[in-house]
Amino acid sequence: MVATLQRVLSTNMVLVGISLLSQSSEAEKFTSVVDPDLRLEVGAVTNLATGESEPSRRITSDIDRIVLELLPTRSTITRQYPSPDDLGRLAEVITAAVGCTQLDGRQPTAYGYNIETLWTQDSGQPALSYLGHRLFSNRSLGNPDWKFVGATTRVVFADGVGRWTITAEPRFNDVNEERVFVSLNLHKDEQILPVKEEIEVALNSVWEEVLAFMKQLDPGSA
Repeated sequence: MVATLQRVLSTNMVLVGISLLSQSSEAEKFTSVVDPDLRLEVGAVTNLATGESEPSRRITSDIDRIVLELLPTRSTITRQYPSPDDLGRLAEVITAAVGCTQLDGRQPTAYGYNIETLWTQDSGQPALSYLGHRLFSNRSLGNPDWKFVGATTRVVFADGVGRWTITAEPRFNDVNEERVFVSLNLHKDEQILPVKEEIEVALNSVWEEVLAFMKQLDPGSA
């Protein structure tokens, strides 16, 4: 059985506890630095923790396929359908958004990086079964009268860099889907704003680690 990377869907950085570019002057400065054709959409979303509505702003760069989703409680900067060569530009845009914001000494309460990937696999089985046999092929679990159908996984690791969380499941959680959705989150409980070089290194790290995980799960992965 071989799993093959079909595409990287997105990669991003999330700053918790900070709203970037909240003033119109800051957004205008950011536009002049990054892309004069940026699109700004203003709306509202529901805070899942409080149930209350909060204002949201979405800034989109079509040429870079970068989207900034800016809430009072967090800021997310995402590159859609990236290649490894795009990570430097994403780090540059993140740094510009921070640099154009008057933070007055404010720091994030935490921050992190995410990557979402989509894989094909040639087992001839649904992804649920493929993952289940890869994860638990040598284990006898559950009632012996039950037929094993499959499994998904969410595993968490920690090291000196931060906390790594990897999720692998069928695409859209569809039990009949053969493609495998794999995401990775690197969470850092640090109240700092990393510089561009650190951001780029971290974005490359999450990219490399999600590929390494799939190599471990399926040594034939490409």
